[in-house]
Amino acid sequence: MIGPDNGMAKLASFMSKGANWLALSVIAGIAVPPLAALFRPLLFPSIFFLVLCSLLLMDLPRVFAGLKREIVPASVIAAWQLLVLPTGFAAVHLYTPLGGPYTLIAFFTACAGSLFGSSAFARLMGLDEEMTLKGTILSVLVMPLTLPAMAAWVRGHAEGFDVVGYSTRLCVFLVLPIVIGFVVQAHAGLRSRVRGSALVRHGGVFFLCVFAIGVMDGIGPRIIASPVAMTGLLLLAFAMHLGLFALTVLVFSARGRTYALTAGLLSSYRNLGLLLAVAGSLLPRDFIVFVALWQIPMYLMPLAMARFGVRRAGKAR
Repeated sequence: MIGPDNGMAKLASFMSKGANWLALSVIAGIAVPPLAALFRPLLFPSIFFLVLCSLLLMDLPRVFAGLKREIVPASVIAAWQLLVLPTGFAAVHLYTPLGGPYTLIAFFTACAGSLFGSSAFARLMGLDEEMTLKGTILSVLVMPLTLPAMAAWVRGHAEGFDVVGYSTRLCVFLVLPIVIGFVVQAHAGLRSRVRGSALVRHGGVFFLCVFAIGVMDGIGPRIIASPVAMTGLLLLAFAMHLGLFALTVLVFSARGRTYALTAGLLSSYRNLGLLLAVAGSLLPRDFIVFVALWQIPMYLMPLAMARFGVRRAGKAR
């Protein structure tokens, strides 16, 4: 019989190779459609608990005190993410022969704020979790201001942006976990027990895996039915994810390796699911499929960074 301590030890061991499990989860979601369908109802709960587990491991009072002090560098990253990059893609789409469905998808991808669970990915990669949280908060607050203006420029209108839906999701998936995190950290005994829990320490990887499997629902059959179209969208997802990451790292390289890599994470880990939920009528037809395929490079990035030693370099910085 496996006792509680032994069970938690096994869970910790299971989740310690998080990058490998993320990659396997994506493959499982694509290759086993019934499994993806089974996990699909868990998508929203997994996002909530993913964010909560990440926040419970941080010193939130210190993080938010630092946000006030570091508002200028955080604003620079947010401006790069939500103004400079979308402007570049809009110009390509509107004023060059390359303009078409793919450049429109690329434009809206660049308009999305950072992923709610970005700090969990930062933890996996050995990057700056606290800076990632600050950047995520700022980007999701700024996105409702920049997206309608950008959409009006490219689409000619910004009708269909669901402000109420956006605010609701922001409260559920970011504000509520932050409030819970502050409550837990206000009680020393509770804070110590929570941080010592293997489920909290490794929950980020677990809930990322749950989300990865569920979000792939329907993708396997689509790949079989339309291999050429799906391959094109998948190549676009990899090009966008890796391109946003590499370009941002290059632009911010003067600020130091870890800072540049963390800024790259914030720029490449975009919350396309939230964008789809609140701006669906503005988006191109294939965007809903692209959202699922977008998860593949996102989930493979921690494995690639670990293989190339970026994680160790980031930790050593």
